[in-house]
Formats: sequence, structure tokens, C-alpha cells
Amino acid sequence: MLHSCRRYQPAQSRWVGEVTRSHDGGRTWSEPVLVLEPKRPEDPRGFMPYYGMAQLSDGTILIPLMGGHPGDYRGLFVVRSHDDGASWSEPTPIADGIAGVNNWYRLAPYGKVRALTDGTLIMPVMGRLPADTAYFHRPPAIAGRR
Repeated sequence: MLHSCRRYQPAQSRWVGEVTRSHDGGRTWSEPVLVLEPKRPEDPRGFMPYYGMAQLSDGTILIPLMGGHPGDYRGLFVVRSHDDGASWSEPTPIADGIAGVNNWYRLAPYGKVRALTDGTLIMPVMGRLPADTAYFHRPPAIAGRR
């Protein structure tokens, strides 16, 4: 069983995403098996896991992420595991160039990633336009192909 969460690190003034594992049905949890920290110059200050962890029919596990930190949001990302969570990809940007959502503020995952019969992956997102005060969601946004 995997669990994704985000923790605030006051010393660095940032949020860090983590994934932990349980081998006993959730009674105990491991130390993080994945810590989502910025490593590349183009990375946002942090990665925050959101709702929607999913396992595809080929066994690939996907965790959608919001990239950024309050005041510095950088869009949507995903990490992938092809070995049941033993190793993970670097965060990969997704949802670039989707008509109607590129100018949303704080675009965030808002539901499970789903695979269509043709292999296209979809994922609902939420956010708000810069002048709006209320958040809304737009189902489903294209997140890419497997």
C-alpha cells in the first residue's frame, strides 16, 4: 500500500512531497520511499502530491503533482513507477498547451487519472482564472499517453 502526502519544511520555507509504504494494511508506515524535492534548475520550489494516485493496467503507478509553492505555482507534473513503487521517475510536466486552462491560477490535480480505451490518460483539474476568487474544476484534462 502506498500513501502520498506533503510536509512543510520550515527551515527551507517550502513544501516537500513524500511517498510512504505499508506492508501490513496501514498499521505501520515506512520512512519515505520517495521524497519529491526540486533537483533541476527549471524545477519549481516544491512538488505537492494531490488526489489521484492511480495504477494503470500495465502496472505503472502515477502520482499527479502540483508544481510550486505559494506565490510560485508552475503547473502540473506526474511521477511514474514501473516497479510497484520501488523506483520513481523525476517529476515530468504535463498538461502543457491545453486550451482554456493555461491561464488558470493554481492549477491542481482534482481526481483520479483514468485511461481511455485508446490509451489516452485523462485527469480532472481545478483552479481559477486570475481575476476570479472562487475555484472551479474542468473535467477531464488530457494528461498524455502512457
